[in-house]
Amino acid sequence: MVADFLNTKPITVTSDTPMAEIVKIFLDHSFGGIPVVDDGLLQGMALKRDLLEIYFIPHHEVDDTEKLLRLVSLMDPLKPVSEFMEPDPITVTPGYKASQLAQLMLKDDTFLFPVIKKKGLLPFTAKRKFLGIVTPTDMLPLLYEAMVRED
Repeated sequence: MVADFLNTKPITVTSDTPMAEIVKIFLDHSFGGIPVVDDGLLQGMALKRDLLEIYFIPHHEVDDTEKLLRLVSLMDPLKPVSEFMEPDPITVTPGYKASQLAQLMLKDDTFLFPVIKKKGLLPFTAKRKFLGIVTPTDMLPLLYEAMVRED
């Protein structure tokens, strides 16, 4: 179960954290995303790949004027993370099985999963209590244990 290996103390930011600070965090750490959490509730994920798109996409190749204006406006280092974060990342719950998570990682080519606590039948768009995050690195001890048991 995800509860057995999730990172309960990841680096997080709030939705008003400026982009320059997000870039600094990415420079100082090797991970690809940062949970955006306000008052204990997951708001979204700041993803390194999104920053790379904002700053390095060949803007002359963007056909969509609205997208181009959005990308250019986000180059302001004081813009808050809420303006470029992924607001609806794929999430898992503590009871999610490790094998299901591995399949989800491979299927969706996503490797950062915020872990949330659901209360009853919340609407899909409802913000949920943030518990931590799981990555492939968090799953390595399980993989090692499985390999050692087979020997």
